[in-house]
Amino acid sequence: MRFPKEKNLIVMLDNTGSEYLDRLSDSIAKIIYNQPYEPPKISIVSVLDKTIAEKGIEAGIAQYRDLKAKQAATYDFAEPELNRLGYQLLRTGRPKEAIEIFKLNVEAYPQGFNTYDSLAEAYMAINERELAIQNYKKVLELNPNSTNATEILKRLDKAPVVVDAKVFDTYVGEYEVGPGFVMRVFREGDKFMTQATGQDKFEIFPESEATFYPRAFVAKLTFVKDADGKVNTIRIEQGGRVTLGKRIK
Repeated sequence: MRFPKEKNLIVMLDNTGSEYLDRLSDSIAKIIYNQPYEPPKISIVSVLDKTIAEKGIEAGIAQYRDLKAKQAATYDFAEPELNRLGYQLLRTGRPKEAIEIFKLNVEAYPQGFNTYDSLAEAYMAINERELAIQNYKKVLELNPNSTNATEILKRLDKAPVVVDAKVFDTYVGEYEVGPGFVMRVFREGDKFMTQATGQDKFEIFPESEATFYPRAFVAKLTFVKDADGKVNTIRIEQGGRVTLGKRIK
């Protein structure tokens, strides 16, 4: 937020969404100009996450309902809050708990297309294909311009491709995508997995023998062979950008 006349500037940086920052920067501006403002509310994320870890998901949901009914002025119940908690649960290997949190967010914000998108992604994490399709269709009902939902539904409508694990094993290794940034390709039981430096691991699914994709977001990974028929490169397509990674291990 820029105020040229008074030479005031408010800069906020974040990588989880702008809604919370917009409200926070607005309050800061009001403080600067001595106007009435609402003090920041306490995030429910850490409170609920602790309860879920100690007492289970049902206790967490009960606590959410209780706090919302009795302390709405103290805690932040905006749409991004439960969404953030849901993804936190997904990242820490608790997809079933994440689903219940995303369902709670759908209940609280039934017209928010992103709530259905997150719920669909969680269903994909546990391979509940039909429930994922149902929620991605709801996303398009509320937001027909959602390219993410459109692309994922196209993939889900296709018949599944089967790739022999022995073929995938020829792709297993590490690929340097950038300085200090490595994409690791590996198997976890019968699942084909990838994990980039500093990021969560995710399962990938075959589109063809050499091309794979994650179900939760739009991207494509292709394993490229050299003249001798050995896989030496991974090609990553995401958001209109193509990145190549050289095999280093």
